[in-house]
Amino acid sequence: MDVLKNYDLGYWAVVIALFVYVAQTIFKAFVENSIKKKNEIRLKAILMAEFMAEWVSQPQDRKRLRQLTGEVFLWLPSDLAKELSDILAHKEGAIGTREIMRRVRMHIHGPSDDFAAHQFIDFKLTDYEKAEINKKQKEAAEYLFIEEAKKNKKN
Repeated sequence: MDVLKNYDLGYWAVVIALFVYVAQTIFKAFVENSIKKKNEIRLKAILMAEFMAEWVSQPQDRKRLRQLTGEVFLWLPSDLAKELSDILAHKEGAIGTREIMRRVRMHIHGPSDDFAAHQFIDFKLTDYEKAEINKKQKEAAEYLFIEEAKKNKKN
């Protein structure tokens, strides 16, 4: 206590204020980084879910699917990107969509995540969606046929 007597109250106020400021700054940075990481994980999960939904729906216009595919391949680690590539290429022996979702989930949440592939719920195309796909394919085929006929007529 004799050491403390050698310093006046103003000195201790500055030291305490400095300590509080440094502690507050460190805590604020920790919280901001934690929020940023959780937000990044959330955005990656949303992207993967949107990509899978788009791919499974078999869109006729694939611009959005191409964009999502590129985005997903940019952030996935190479082992998952290779497995996804095998799925998209319909390679024999490729894992299923539920399994890739499980592995991506495990990548995001860590190896202790115990959510099984069979627990993922997905929805098959409805008859309406299948009919819409067939309708668009028919319209596209007719359009291409007419365009080809026009081209042949000019020649």
